[in-house]
Amino acid sequence: MRPSKFLMLILLPIQAMASDGKPTGWLWYQDPAPVMEEKQKEPEKTSQAESQKPKTAVEEMAENRKHYDEVMAKGILYPTIENVTNARRAHDAVISQAGKFQESWTISELLDQQTPVDMTSPGALKLARKEEEKSLEEGLKKLSKTYGLIFVFKKDCPYCHEFAPVVQHFAQQYDFNIEGLSAGEGCFEGMSCLKNKAAVETLNPEGAYPLLYLANPSTNELIPIAKGFISQRALLENVKYAIKFLEQQGELS
Repeated sequence: MRPSKFLMLILLPIQAMASDGKPTGWLWYQDPAPVMEEKQKEPEKTSQAESQKPKTAVEEMAENRKHYDEVMAKGILYPTIENVTNARRAHDAVISQAGKFQESWTISELLDQQTPVDMTSPGALKLARKEEEKSLEEGLKKLSKTYGLIFVFKKDCPYCHEFAPVVQHFAQQYDFNIEGLSAGEGCFEGMSCLKNKAAVETLNPEGAYPLLYLANPSTNELIPIAKGFISQRALLENVKYAIKFLEQQGELS
C-alpha cells in the first residue's frame, strides 16, 4: 500500500530535520537544550571627562596625608639614610605649609572688619582676670549671705587637720559662717562643731574625709565644694562653679 500524499507531507519535514543533524524521532524534545554561553560583561570604562575631572581640595589633602604617613612609617620601620631623609623632608614640607597658612590667617584677621577684638594679648588677659575676680567677689558676697560652710571631718584624719586651716581662712576672708560636723569627739580651734553620727553617715557613706559643703539653712540645700584636702585656690575655683550653677538656677541674685 502506497503512502498517501498526506503522510508524505508529514514525513518530509522529519527527514529534513534529520539531514540537518538536529534532534529526530518522536522523543526529540527530551534531548538537552543547547547551552547558551553568557557573554562576560566588560568593565565599565571611565569616561574621558571623569578621568580628567580635577581633584577637590579634600581629595588632594587626603592623598598628601597618605603619602606623608607612608613616608614617615617607612622611615621609622626602615631607618636608612634615604628613608629618614625623605621623612624629614616630608615633615619640613608640612611645617612650611602650616607656617604659610598661619601667616595668611593673621593677615586675614587684620583685613577682616568682622574679626572680633583680640582678647588674648597679655594686657587684655590681665584686664579680663581683674573683671573675673571682681565678678567672683560680688558672687561670694551674695553667696555668704544665704549659704554657710559645713566641714565634715574625723578626729584621727590627718588630711582633716591639714585642710581645717584652709577652710577657716577661706571662711574668714569671704565672711562665711562655718560649722564642723563629726561622728566623734573633738573640734578645731576657732570652729564650732556638732556631733551627729547619723548626719555624718548620710553625708559621707563611703567614709572618705574631709568633705566641705555649701549649706543653705533656710532650704537645707547642700552643695559639695571639696572632697579631700585641696588648696584654697582650688577651693575658690570650685566655689566659682557653684556660684554659676546657682545663678543659672535663679537662686542667687
